[in-house]
Amino acid sequence: MPLKVMDVVEQRLRIVAEVEAGRLTVRDTAVVFGASRTRLHEWLTRYRVDGAAGLVPRPLCRQPTDDFNHGEFAQPEGSPGL
Repeated sequence: MPLKVMDVVEQRLRIVAEVEAGRLTVRDTAVVFGASRTRLHEWLTRYRVDGAAGLVPRPLCRQPTDDFNHGEFAQPEGSPGL
């Protein structure tokens, strides 16, 4: 029988469960699982608001918006682009 590899949500859920159950403090949980306390607090907040769905990884970058071409970085009319 092959070993099952936990996906990211399952790993985060397990980590959050340690704090939620009161078995470990945020600091101790972060040390045991190798996560930063800041990240762990972020996961706890998202879990408390959205449940397990809040632990799904989010994109690292923002999506471009139409405002980028109209804001302070817009090229003046008739100027050559970079």
